[in-house]
Amino acid sequence: MLTAALVVLLLRWGPQQLVELSRVWGEWSAPQQATAVTYVLVVYVLLRSGRGVQRRVSWHLSAPSATALRAGSALASAAMPSAGGSLSLERRARHEAAHVVGFLASGVVVEEVDVRVRPDGSEGRVVAVDNKGLAPVEQAWGYLVGAVAGNVQDLRDGVHDGGSAVDMNTAQSQVWRVISCGVRPAGYDGPLTADALFEGARARAGEVLEQHRSAHEAVAARLVEYAESDSRVPLSGKDFDDLGVGRVPADV
Repeated sequence: MLTAALVVLLLRWGPQQLVELSRVWGEWSAPQQATAVTYVLVVYVLLRSGRGVQRRVSWHLSAPSATALRAGSALASAAMPSAGGSLSLERRARHEAAHVVGFLASGVVVEEVDVRVRPDGSEGRVVAVDNKGLAPVEQAWGYLVGAVAGNVQDLRDGVHDGGSAVDMNTAQSQVWRVISCGVRPAGYDGPLTADALFEGARARAGEVLEQHRSAHEAVAARLVEYAESDSRVPLSGKDFDDLGVGRVPADV
C-alpha cells in the first residue's frame, strides 16, 4: 500500500511537496500513517474510475449513429396490462402493427417484428434501424413518429391503461435527437421544442395510421397469425412490402 501511495504522489506532486511530506510523515504515528495511505489510495481509485466513466460517456455521445430503436419491447409488455390483467393477443398485435406502419411510412427500416403468446398474455417488439438514405433529422423524426404510433393506436382503440410508458421514454430520446440536429424535419413547421415536437409526432402518427388504416389491419392480422403459428423466425419490414406502406432499402 505504501509503495502504491508513493507512486501516486510521485506522479501527482513535485520535489518540494515530497520533501515536506517526508518531514511531516516522520512526525506521524503508525495509525496516522496508515490512515493517510488509505486516504491517498481511495482518492486515486475514485479519480481513476471517474475518468473511466467520462471516457465511456464521451465515446457513446460521439460514436457514429447505428441506432437500434426498440419500440413495444418485451420489457414494455410487462408494463402493459389490459383491463383483464393480461394483454390480449389482438391488442398486442394492433399495438405492434401501429409501430410497424409508423416506422415504414416514415422511411425507417423495420428489421424485426416479433409477437409471442405467453401463459399470462402476450409480448412483442419491433426493432427499427437506420435507413442510410435518410438525413439525421429525418431518421430521428421517423423514429419518433414510429415510437408514439403504438400509443396513438391504443387510444384510438379506447385503451387507456398507461401501458406505453416505455415507448414514451424511447420517443423522448428521439425528441432530443431532433432538437440536437437544429433543423426541422420535412412536413413539420412547429418550433424545435420538446413539447411541440412530441405533439407534432403524435399528430403525424395519427395521420399515418388513418392514411394506412387497411395496411394497419393487415399487419395486425398477420401478427396474430404469426403468433399462433409454430414459427420462431421473427418477421421484418420486408414481409409487409406488398402493403405499400414503405419499402426496406435493398442494401439492408
